[in-house]
Amino acid sequence: VGEVMMDAKEILEKFLSVNNNGTPQGLHWKLNTDMSPIVSLGRPRPSSDAVSAYVVYNVIEQTAKKLGYTKHSLEKEIEALRQVALQYSHAQLQIPNPLLVDPLGWGLNMWELQWLGPLEDKEHVKHRFCSFKDRAMDVSQAGGLPFRLYGAVLGGLLSEDKPTFKMAK
Repeated sequence: VGEVMMDAKEILEKFLSVNNNGTPQGLHWKLNTDMSPIVSLGRPRPSSDAVSAYVVYNVIEQTAKKLGYTKHSLEKEIEALRQVALQYSHAQLQIPNPLLVDPLGWGLNMWELQWLGPLEDKEHVKHRFCSFKDRAMDVSQAGGLPFRLYGAVLGGLLSEDKPTFKMAK
C-alpha cells in the first residue's frame, strides 16, 4: 500500500501544473520520456482527466484507510485534483459550449459531477446543467447514434432534478 501511495504522489507531481502561487491549473496530458512537460502542447487547462484522477486518488486513499495504512496520505493531492476538477466543471458551463447541448457530452458532464463530492456550489453547477436538458435530450441532437442519447439519459437519471429525471425515464 505504501508503494502505491508514494507512486501516486510522484506521478501527480509530474502531471500537475501549478501557477507561480502554487495553485493547481490543470494536468499535462502528455509528457516526454524523461517525464518533463512537452512545451509545444501549451499550458495545461482543466480537463476531465482531473475528474478521473480525483476518483482514482480517492479510491487509493479510502482503500489504504480500510487496510489500516496511515503512514502516508493523498489528501494534499486529492485537494489539488478537486480544485482542477471544479475548474473543469465551471468551464463546461461557459457559453457557447457544444457539450452543453450534445447528448453524450451533457450526460458525461452530469456523470462526472457526481464524483466531485461536497462542493460549495455543486448544486448551482448541477442546476445550470439541467437548464440545458431540453436540447441535450432532444433525439434529433443524437445524430442517429443511440449511445449519444444513452449519455443524456444517464446524465438525466443522475441529475437529482425531478423534471430532468422524469424526462430521462
